Amino acid sequence: MTKKEIGQRIREIRLSKGMSQEAFAKLLGYASRSSVNKLEEGAAELSFDKAAILIDKVGPEALDLLLPLASSTPAFENDCPICQRVSDALSGTNPNFVIELSTGIVCLGDNQRFPGYTYFVSKTHVHELHELPRFTERKFLCEMALVEEAVSRVFKSDKMNIEILGNGDPHLHVHLIPRHNGDLTEKGPIWLAGKEELFGDCYKITSAQQKFWIPALQQEIKGLGGTQKPCLSTYEKGAYRRQTHPLLGKEVHVVVDRPLGSHHPQDPIMIYPVNYGYIESFNAPDGEKQDAYILGIGEPLKEFDGIVIAILERDDDVEDKLIVAPRKAEISDQEIEKQVAFQEKYFIHRIFH
Repeated sequence: MTKKEIGQRIREIRLSKGMSQEAFAKLLGYASRSSVNKLEEGAAELSFDKAAILIDKVGPEALDLLLPLASSTPAFENDCPICQRVSDALSGTNPNFVIELSTGIVCLGDNQRFPGYTYFVSKTHVHELHELPRFTERKFLCEMALVEEAVSRVFKSDKMNIEILGNGDPHLHVHLIPRHNGDLTEKGPIWLAGKEELFGDCYKITSAQQKFWIPALQQEIKGLGGTQKPCLSTYEKGAYRRQTHPLLGKEVHVVVDRPLGSHHPQDPIMIYPVNYGYIESFNAPDGEKQDAYILGIGEPLKEFDGIVIAILERDDDVEDKLIVAPRKAEISDQEIEKQVAFQEKYFIHRIFH
């Protein structure tokens, strides 16, 4: 969908709501109507932040508008060998397949001259990163970074090499290569080893490596939050947020099951820099109790009574997170982002007041 086509649909949404360009600009947080006019003319691009506001304020019509931008449904080309690899992975016939994420798949390399050599491959057939729809591009980069971290942890790298090449097979894919001191006789990229060495039979991945490495990578990626997370429909998310938004400014009781300084139950490397718990009286859409971060307290807690000062809304998860703090505490959005980044960096989110 082109920017002009998107602009036409934005205009249709605005008119269907009986709003002037001035009113629509105010709704989206623009300084003037000229910004809306540029969107509608296709002269400007709808940013992620503005798109999130549009979905929140307008509802299903906006979601229908934006779904083509965020689609992560596989889009294959019949003559593309990498598309065939993705298809094989999703059908269970690629022995090196590790896990499927929203925008791509993770596979171990066929050759392991550098142990842990991993690919992150786009599920959409494009040649260049910038050819992905804007939403998908950002999600792809976030997931790539998550996979890179997982590979680094599992294979205990001294340095990670990240490469997007595509001169041979242009389908968008990322090389993730754990490096260790002394793995080459001279400093430089892996290609100094030469093709014969890189792709020699003696470095073909073995069944034993597949047996141990694939589950280890799966576990690490999932522990970091990398899964195909279930999503709520617009109506379900709206109904959920109509229950959470009234909690703003209210006092809640938080049971702390992951106190400050404790380790994540599935990822012993992750240590909680804040207290994290749940609201017993409130269920989230996943059937579990509503989660909450506790900020402004510098010691481990077992429970806490505080005020909901903000709601961290996730666009790519079924559950938002409450931000709870002592009464009269003043915590800026920048500080909130800083304190919850250890976990929220893996999600597309915004702070709601």
